[in-house]
Amino acid sequence: MSDDIPKIADAVLYEGHVLYPYRQSALKNQHRYPFGTLYPQSFCRQGAGDDFALRLECLLLGEAATASIRLRFLQGDTVRDVHGAGAFEFPPVRGQVTASITSLQPGVQQLNIDVTNESDFSDAAAASRVDALTHAIVSPHLILTARAGAFASIIDPPPHVRDLAGRCHSRGAWPVLLGRPGENTSAMLLAAPIILYDHPETAPESPGDFFDGTEIDELLTLRLLTLTDGEKAEIAAAGGPAKALLDRTETLGIGATVRLHPSCRADILDLALAGKEATIRSVERDYEGRTYIAVTLNDDPGQDLGAFGHRFFMRPDEVEPL
Repeated sequence: MSDDIPKIADAVLYEGHVLYPYRQSALKNQHRYPFGTLYPQSFCRQGAGDDFALRLECLLLGEAATASIRLRFLQGDTVRDVHGAGAFEFPPVRGQVTASITSLQPGVQQLNIDVTNESDFSDAAAASRVDALTHAIVSPHLILTARAGAFASIIDPPPHVRDLAGRCHSRGAWPVLLGRPGENTSAMLLAAPIILYDHPETAPESPGDFFDGTEIDELLTLRLLTLTDGEKAEIAAAGGPAKALLDRTETLGIGATVRLHPSCRADILDLALAGKEATIRSVERDYEGRTYIAVTLNDDPGQDLGAFGHRFFMRPDEVEPL
């Protein structure tokens, strides 16, 4: 896999897993509704509109093409990884991956994959959604790798399989190609419960997972830095991805040492600052709501002017914690 593919897979895995302000006591983190969650079948019969299974239908091109199957999902804060078809069990979660392949025409096959939650949840009638989540397959997604062949795009299929692609109907899984942009076939395919375009990429300016795909990393960084000590202590005590997020963001706190990487290269000053070590003095916002980190250079001969002398304003993605 390319270096970017694991980041994309983790982005869809953790989308909505824990939301700002990242505290367990926050109402929206007490009542989570993760994308694509497969609940126990007995709970789904209560009529709340939940699903216990997903289905992927896609096209595999090549006379002798086969594919490997990888299912990833969350159980609490733990990432579960299932390779190949068959039954799997991570108590109290139990499930099944079923695959079938049908030849449609020479060199074109339809691959169908079903993922089913078969967890035993006998007290579903009296259970809450929080209870059901303990037996759920949370944020499931599939990563497929073709051997001696390639997957066809369902969004923009090659002309000779356009009609066949239109007959593929997935449920709870949106298939997109991974790999090199601009092509309508690929050896890798991602199917997640989130609508993406083919060949998705992570933004180079994003410093790491914030679990809020519709938010702005810079804004969330600022919000985290302004949480109270008590709120930060609650996040740290909970552990897991939220603590890792807090630890990473805290390295951008006031007084932290960073290395500068100006990205605009608009003038000679940007070139002069590149690679310099600096100290964070404050986190600011302009009138348009954009976040900037104010720094002073560690080797600035004008340091005797104090913390507010010779300040430079950088975007969060332009500073590297040291």
